[in-house]
Amino acid sequence: MSLPDLYPVRKGRRFENPNPHFLRRGPWAVAKWILWDSLRRRKPLSFGMWWDKDLGALPSSNPDDVDSGFLRSNRTITTVTWIGHSSFLIQIDGLNILTDPVWSERVFGRMGPRRFTAPGIPVHKLPEIDCICISHDHYDHLDLPTLSLFGNKPQYLVPLGVDRILAAHGIGHAHALTWWQSMEYGPLRLHSVPAQHFSVRAPFDRDTTLWAGWLIEGRRHRIYFAGDTGFFERQFREIKHHFGPIHAAILPIGAYEPSWLMQPVHLNPFEAVEAFRILDAGVLIPCHWGTFKLSEEALGDPLDDLRRAAAQESLSPDSLWIPEPGKTRRIGDGV
Repeated sequence: MSLPDLYPVRKGRRFENPNPHFLRRGPWAVAKWILWDSLRRRKPLSFGMWWDKDLGALPSSNPDDVDSGFLRSNRTITTVTWIGHSSFLIQIDGLNILTDPVWSERVFGRMGPRRFTAPGIPVHKLPEIDCICISHDHYDHLDLPTLSLFGNKPQYLVPLGVDRILAAHGIGHAHALTWWQSMEYGPLRLHSVPAQHFSVRAPFDRDTTLWAGWLIEGRRHRIYFAGDTGFFERQFREIKHHFGPIHAAILPIGAYEPSWLMQPVHLNPFEAVEAFRILDAGVLIPCHWGTFKLSEEALGDPLDDLRRAAAQESLSPDSLWIPEPGKTRRIGDGV
């Protein structure tokens, strides 16, 4: 099968999204949100945290309730376990993969957004990690203090340019891919796939590294981890066309308000359900909610909206899994 022609646009040293209707929101838009909007609404904003008293219903996390014995011994069953935010443990064909691992109490240093929900599995209860997939360089996805806990032992898969960040912090076991490039790892093929987002870690490095999702292809099952992405119908159609059937789609549902700022780069729950329909995947697994306060909606709002969206689209109970941190879902084969 020939590869799709949906590639990131490169202008000088910066990447751009190929969607011709993408609305780029720059630093001035963020400043307007942080300063003007917060003053107008009388809600102070500090490093992406609205100081609302009502956070909504948070996911419950009980690390003592995790079946770590099963996770450490499992070599045959494909599973997905939510750690929190966009961090998942994926077990497939005897290998253990982490996505965007964040165990830190805060991201972006001591003043950054703090966790409201503890990681579902303590690091010391994890099975040995074979591979770590990073979707982009934002601090709530590329958390260097967490990565230092794993060091160079796992194989890292990252979008273009993120390998330089890792190398600067002593992690050299990284393979950088652009969209549609693949890497074989044991019995798996790991594919970098398009996402509609952006990158930035410092004032003058915006979009100098790429962003991506990951398609993990095993002998029997395919799992799609979208990373952070806005809604771009063509992107999801091409992923489905090239890789279907997809057995599980891990899609972000949080950080969508105010929509004028967030909509280009973050799915809201209704868009996540629409993306799931386009992908024609087996089960929708939501992420990017209930952990860090990054936008205006209450932490529990994405789940409420997701349930409404699922009801509107008449999703079957088996096609939507809403995990608690530390809970495991078996994938495929009728489960």
